[in-house]
Amino acid sequence: MRMPRRAVKNLSFKEFSSVEEFRRHWDSKSSSAISIEDKLPIHLHWTNRQAENTVICFSAASSKVREVPFWTGRGVTSALDANVLLVSDPSMILDRTLSLGWYAGSLEQPDLIETLTEVFRVVSQGTRPIFFGASAGGWAALKYAARLDGAVAVAVNPQVDIARYKYFPYYLRKAWKTEDGSECLPFEGNVARDYAEGNDTSVVYVQNEGDSHHFIEHFTTFKSTCGNPDKLIELLPDLGPGHVAPTKESLIQILETTIASRSASELRTNLSCIEIKSSGVNNEVKVSGSSFRSSEALNRRYPVLLEKKYNLSPSIRVCTVGIKSPVHLLAKAYAIEVHFDGVEIEKAIARKLGLSWSAGLHCAFFYSQEAPGRAWTTYDSFRIPEAATGVHIVVRQWRQEGLGENRKDSVHLYCKFDSFQIEA
Repeated sequence: MRMPRRAVKNLSFKEFSSVEEFRRHWDSKSSSAISIEDKLPIHLHWTNRQAENTVICFSAASSKVREVPFWTGRGVTSALDANVLLVSDPSMILDRTLSLGWYAGSLEQPDLIETLTEVFRVVSQGTRPIFFGASAGGWAALKYAARLDGAVAVAVNPQVDIARYKYFPYYLRKAWKTEDGSECLPFEGNVARDYAEGNDTSVVYVQNEGDSHHFIEHFTTFKSTCGNPDKLIELLPDLGPGHVAPTKESLIQILETTIASRSASELRTNLSCIEIKSSGVNNEVKVSGSSFRSSEALNRRYPVLLEKKYNLSPSIRVCTVGIKSPVHLLAKAYAIEVHFDGVEIEKAIARKLGLSWSAGLHCAFFYSQEAPGRAWTTYDSFRIPEAATGVHIVVRQWRQEGLGENRKDSVHLYCKFDSFQIEA
């Protein structure tokens, strides 16, 4: 089921019809929101401070993005002695459930990396570009810094090989319409290889030691591959378990120090004096709902026990689902997905129909209620969208406790007067 695209905010953009027009007519003197027409629109926000450095900010993943552009970095850059370019990932417009795209492009915009590289080259002309981002934005900071002479990357808990990250399969499906893996993409997903041949870019790599996945799977990969260790500055604070970022104040200190330092050796010395404090926030928790996992991992954790599809006559506008178990059934034993043929459903519509919405499952759903043994338990009815021609029910095992082996629970879909069994 294809989800609607994100809408574009009603902002006052300085508009360019192409990247070529932007290159020819870009004027850095005024600060403004910028829209560059491409296969997908490129949205930027430029702040000119007539400085010698230009900080280019990329966003991490977020499940709360309703419209584009989605810019982050205003807070940490507001007082810097630097020009600032905020960059919204064009791929975020593709699907409302897509929470990250690494600024790596899509099937609709396969040459995004080349395109943005040219944009950044134009914007940072005559200044030193400093690319800044965390997590998925950290990958982008590393990727683009490697492509511009004299650049610096400040990457915080970045992914290095995006194919090793659990949200990558979902990005593949939504952005590239494939599940074939990273080898099918027109770019190198392991950004460490961009630095393997002694790239002269200075890298400030901030990695929380308590984030075991990013430390082992990503940081060690980058460190072992980096061909110019003199340009790699490692900052390895212990910020607590999980994908925990430094405080805003710590990030500001890191950026201020990077701006003030003129060489890699000076930067290394100056950064060694900074105490990096923990924000205490596991940023991965925020996105786990919307960019859940690969379908294989999801099905392993919450196995599909039953799927049924039914055609709906125009007269059927309400469905009710009931469950009967031979033994006492705990609440939330099952999650029941509800899909409709011929209609695209989003969160607001699901609620109007009397259903909940799962950003993790990317569909309308409800949990099974507690049910006494051998008795039917019925649920609040959900309405059928007017244009729906069919309903597709998917029953997942949601919790393990209380579900013994070789039991058979029954599900009844009242709109069809039909019942079927779950093999639990």
